[in-house]
Amino acid sequence: MRRFLLFSVLSVVAVTASAEIFKSVDEFGNVVFSDLPPTRTSEKVTVTPMNSYEAPAVTAPATPPASASATLDSTYYGLFQIADPAPDSAIRDNAGNVTISVALSPALRGDHRLLLVLDGQATEVEAENNQFVLGNLDRGSHTAAARIVDRSGATVAQTPETTFHMLRVSVAAPPPSAG
Repeated sequence: MRRFLLFSVLSVVAVTASAEIFKSVDEFGNVVFSDLPPTRTSEKVTVTPMNSYEAPAVTAPATPPASASATLDSTYYGLFQIADPAPDSAIRDNAGNVTISVALSPALRGDHRLLLVLDGQATEVEAENNQFVLGNLDRGSHTAAARIVDRSGATVAQTPETTFHMLRVSVAAPPPSAG
């Protein structure tokens, strides 16, 4: 018991002694702060307690209703349009290949997908790097649009349709000329 009491008293003395800070100037004119009193003349420094702040507890935000979420999603994309092919452009490719590029800003969110609408029909063709690559497209005029869908498959936004014309060489005999 005596040892415990002695240890407690020494601990209190050590804590209070270490709370003192001394300021002195060395022989080169440098100001030195220390918790040990130097052998030269020194001045005791009184340190004011540090400011502290208790942050309030963080609570999770409430999930907005589904209708509010759809409204936020539809205005999320500032730029969303078909960038290429240009409206009413002709594409000459005998294999029927066409690349449809989409301009999109900000980038597609992780919970959204970019799908193609071709000739007015929604498809499950998904864009890679904001591009739809199609092959063996029939000759003639086509319309294309892009749509953004969420995880549930609901359409968030859709571009206006753009029309382009696929030109392919025909091996059929030309029609007889009237004459």
